Amino acid sequence: MIPEAVNHLYDLGSGLSRPQVFECSDGIDRVVKMRRLSTYEGMASDWVGGLLAVELGVAAPFPSLLTVTASAIETMPPALAIEAEPGIAYSNTYFSAASTITGLDSILACGNHRQLLSRLVALDTWIQTEDRMTPEFGRNLLIDTDEPSPELLAIDFGLCFSEALMTLFGHRRELRRIVCRAEIKPLLDIAEIREAVNRIESTSDAVIVKMVHTIPDGWLGDEGKGKLVSYLLDARTGVRSLIEQGLGVKL
Repeated sequence: MIPEAVNHLYDLGSGLSRPQVFECSDGIDRVVKMRRLSTYEGMASDWVGGLLAVELGVAAPFPSLLTVTASAIETMPPALAIEAEPGIAYSNTYFSAASTITGLDSILACGNHRQLLSRLVALDTWIQTEDRMTPEFGRNLLIDTDEPSPELLAIDFGLCFSEALMTLFGHRRELRRIVCRAEIKPLLDIAEIREAVNRIESTSDAVIVKMVHTIPDGWLGDEGKGKLVSYLLDARTGVRSLIEQGLGVKL
């Protein structure tokens, strides 16, 4: 059963998707990207990217569909409420104790940084994440400080699948490249990357098709879902060679 947004808590006030934080009917606070404040393509991208992160064991907030009612919108500040629209929204778990990246040292302080960054390079290369750590260093990464030791998290898959979904930039971006900033290359674990690439290549057609077809019809129609499935199936076969070329290693 899809949970419902109950009470608006915060406007996170950043990004093209204008994320909001809501208290939800199941007692979980969630970051919510909703109709008219976000694009349908962005919500679809976030949803599938989040599901693939779970599939590959990438540390990230857990994604969930969420029902946003008119009464929940009434709890928002008026300037936001007048734009928002009821319906099914994208959401993920909100980490209230999370902090932003302040530089390379803050990444190194996280005990899981090699595992997370390595798996994320594989996933981001598959789905061609447009804005990971771009333009500013640390973008779309968070540190969960609500643990005995800080843990690095990947957030925001809303600008992925540019060939299949995204028209925000007005032109096709550089096609099929490794998504990895030079600064983090020395931090990567090749064995972790190899394992993630193996998992990508072994993800079955059926799993991909089923995952894409969980996107709500109101966000993306059959044609869009078909394009996204085709993209994932096609790009799956090229991840290994892109990473080998980009890192100069043999996986």
